[in-house]
Amino acid sequence: MDKALTASQLAERRKKADEDFGKRVVRQAGLAKTNPSLYRLKVRFLGFSGYAFIFGCLLLTAGLFIAVLLLRPVSQLLLLLGFIFVTILRSLWIKISPPEGIELDRSQVPELFQEIDKISCDLKSIRIEKVLIDDETNAQASQIPRFGLIGPAKNYLIIGLPLLLSLSPDEFRSVLAHEFGHFSGQHGKFGSWVYRINETWDNLRFNLGSRKLAHAIFGVFFDWFQPRFSAATFVLRRENEHEADSVACQIAGKRAAATALVRIRIVGPLIDQKFWVPYYARVKSEPTPPEEGLNDLVSFSSGGISPDFSRPLIEKALARKTDYSDTHPCLRERLAEMGYRSDDEIESLILEVSRPLSETAAVRFTSRQLDALLKRVNRNLITRISGKWKRNHQYYQDLTVELNELDRRLDTMPLSQKESLRRAVLISELRSDTESIPHLKSHLQKFPDDVECMFLYGQSLLDSEDPEGVGYLRKAMKLDPRYSVRAIDAIGTFESKRQNEGALSTLRDEMYQAQATSDLSRQEARQFRLTDVFYPHGLDTSEVREIVKQFETRDDIKRVYLARKYLPSMPHKPRLTLICIRKKKSFERKGSGQAFASNVLSQLRMPEEYMLYTPVEDRKWIRKMENQPKSLIYDSKVNKGRS
Repeated sequence: MDKALTASQLAERRKKADEDFGKRVVRQAGLAKTNPSLYRLKVRFLGFSGYAFIFGCLLLTAGLFIAVLLLRPVSQLLLLLGFIFVTILRSLWIKISPPEGIELDRSQVPELFQEIDKISCDLKSIRIEKVLIDDETNAQASQIPRFGLIGPAKNYLIIGLPLLLSLSPDEFRSVLAHEFGHFSGQHGKFGSWVYRINETWDNLRFNLGSRKLAHAIFGVFFDWFQPRFSAATFVLRRENEHEADSVACQIAGKRAAATALVRIRIVGPLIDQKFWVPYYARVKSEPTPPEEGLNDLVSFSSGGISPDFSRPLIEKALARKTDYSDTHPCLRERLAEMGYRSDDEIESLILEVSRPLSETAAVRFTSRQLDALLKRVNRNLITRISGKWKRNHQYYQDLTVELNELDRRLDTMPLSQKESLRRAVLISELRSDTESIPHLKSHLQKFPDDVECMFLYGQSLLDSEDPEGVGYLRKAMKLDPRYSVRAIDAIGTFESKRQNEGALSTLRDEMYQAQATSDLSRQEARQFRLTDVFYPHGLDTSEVREIVKQFETRDDIKRVYLARKYLPSMPHKPRLTLICIRKKKSFERKGSGQAFASNVLSQLRMPEEYMLYTPVEDRKWIRKMENQPKSLIYDSKVNKGRS
């Protein structure tokens, strides 16, 4: 990010980049329609130019290394070239983690593998090497390169058990056919190559982000290459989605493909709302995850779906238009391609989805092993979430004790401003947002300038479909820009439900500015220099005491300082900052500092948003922070904090 840019300049640059991308896509769509051969030639040229740049850098560096080696066998330039060569080579050798899930064996679920083999064979598509099952309401065919940017890929099929339990056999068949269709011989090698190369470049850019030298070498080229290649292939990738839908219709029939599209739009939110939300809510009262896991989904998923629940979801999906934010066409366009264009035809799909399934895909394809699969997925789910579940359970127990104490104090004396807001927040977390609304309103009447309460109250009102929340969020944004991104996002969600395109257009422009300001402030907050300006933290003694308690059990921290850092992009809102001086070790592995910071961030509970800096024992930083009044809150030598 250019440090010289202001938030307004950065917002304008991003907006222009998005507009330029849209214009490029329109031009490529026109070229693909009028001259398909030239369009494909252009895509090939761009695709190969990416590879040519990377391998050209590799060959150039190797050539210079050999030349310098012959002319001056010992020189700093030789070491630099060798280092650059190794860096480029490492960037190509990226290890991409395979998808997670429970691997299925052919002997366990032969019917499922027979269906997979049949579809793959009929479409002349990829050969699946591993089939995984997990607890997501989704299915995906994925290719993971074996050697980073180059070499063959390993093919995975990931199937969510909730999806198997929610679809009919024909609907599930259409989903599989759609996923295989992306790699089908019917698309030709060119379409499959474009689909894979986009995945590869996205993964490469993501992985290079953590390698500073490699990012410096490739960054300028990627900034030029990626938007052009992405725009050039956007038309082809969208066509790929249409063709994958066509393949689904061919394999499973148009009716099954259409009802699968509609049902998937509904069952995801339905399972989240009716199953996962109540499941995870039990963490407040139960110390371990419920052992039954997904068992209740067996009867729940196959039941009918009320049109009162499904119709608003489908109407919202139908109102969305195809745009440049997603290669997937909008739902209305996809259904129209399948022959369902009128409202009556779409209504017939909603009514069909509302009826209970006579047989689910899970029963058809895993009937003999369904109970065993449920047990395995449940065990995997419990193992994966048990650690976080226990921490969250203890967290809610602590909140309950805190709320009880505030209720007890309220019976004898008025609460302070922070205590009053804290009580309303605790009611929201432990009970419900709806129950907290009157408490937030009462607090705001007593303390009308409390920006945090203003934001929470406005957000709660919008969640309850009350448009008055917009005014409160707008006021919170004006008083404190740190709330802008979340406030605009909440207002956008509300206006999206009302399909208010005029308001959404304005909000998109506001989000550019808010996101730019937020990103600049985060960048300033993350960059720690000895010239930084700090102010007192301003927290209550009780709040500091709660922070200190969390460090007293650790043996890897020497000192902890708490202050507020001045940010040029938000001069009136210095950011709460925690500086943890790590103890020096005789040997410290590469990346251990980042691992330490991640560990602290995952376990530490703070009263507000904060930034963390974790230098090893650094006398300069210790001297600087000692000059900040009351900034030292924890010292391992005395094993207690001072505030």
